Amino acid sequence: MIKIWAKVIKNNKTKKDYVLFDPDKLFELNDLREYLNAICEQLDLENPILLDQHLVQLVEYRVMKFLPTDFIDVFPYDKLEIHNLSE
Repeated sequence: MIKIWAKVIKNNKTKKDYVLFDPDKLFELNDLREYLNAICEQLDLENPILLDQHLVQLVEYRVMKFLPTDFIDVFPYDKLEIHNLSE
């Protein structure tokens, strides 16, 4: 089962959120870019730059945090958090 909760935060408040859910698939780290594309499309955001540090965060803590510096264009929020809730 894939269950990923994404939330956009500004001033410590969630401004937007989205849950990517697919009960028929298993979470695969190799498909992370695909999941991120789907999430950003739903939240109407550009895709952030995915770095090794983000992968480490996801594997160790099941959470990735993207800051405005992780986006090429202006990102008007404080951060984008991706929580892996998959089993």
